[in-house]
Amino acid sequence: MRNNFQFSIFNFSRHHFLDFLGAGPRLWRWQFAIILFVIWILSFGFSGAQVAPEFMVTWKANSYAPAGYQGKILPIANTPIEVSFELIDGGKLADLSRNEIRWYLNGNFEKSGKGLKSLSFSADGLNGNNQQVRITVMNYKGTELDEIVDIPMAVPEVVIDAPYPDNQVGIGENFLTALLYFFNLDNASQGAINWSANGADSQGLANNPEILNLDTKDLDSNTPINLQASARNLLNPFEIAVKIINLATK
Repeated sequence: MRNNFQFSIFNFSRHHFLDFLGAGPRLWRWQFAIILFVIWILSFGFSGAQVAPEFMVTWKANSYAPAGYQGKILPIANTPIEVSFELIDGGKLADLSRNEIRWYLNGNFEKSGKGLKSLSFSADGLNGNNQQVRITVMNYKGTELDEIVDIPMAVPEVVIDAPYPDNQVGIGENFLTALLYFFNLDNASQGAINWSANGADSQGLANNPEILNLDTKDLDSNTPINLQASARNLLNPFEIAVKIINLATK
């Protein structure tokens, strides 16, 4: 249908052209204006709409997770966090070196500056389940651009890695590992692990206290074992976590 419409506009015969010129000056101007409008619609009217600039925001929490952890490392209270962004406009990185950029944290103004595309802060443990960061780019092509990012908060965790199907351990030596997550640590050596089995204190390996050798040689088959790992930050006694699992001998 569109092709037929274009043909009727752009393929005038000599007879049509003479009729067009003889229609009188007013009608001629009116018809000419319609033709120009239709040409403009055909040339530009079907082009894609302008895409609004988009924020590309990233953040990093400097809490601890074991090597090989592939999830997002989450902050807890007092964890250092760094947030940064780029603005994508028309598929390209926008130059914001001359734009004032304002940063807000949990509803409060933090700082501003020209071309300031990052913010570092420590997580506020009293702000509930997330840290809310707001970015405002001032006077970008005559308007203000806003972006809000919610950073989820976590609590310290300890996980017992027990590689035994159905949590059934054999009679003899069994090795289990306590893994620390989301403590404010540089490395695992800054944390302490305490073990207990059926209420009795147990010791981890001398050089690797996060590893427990659970020796069941004196137990009968089908004996239940209540195993607990308690973890704490040696630099901050308020960062603690406990994990309990139930095992049984085969």
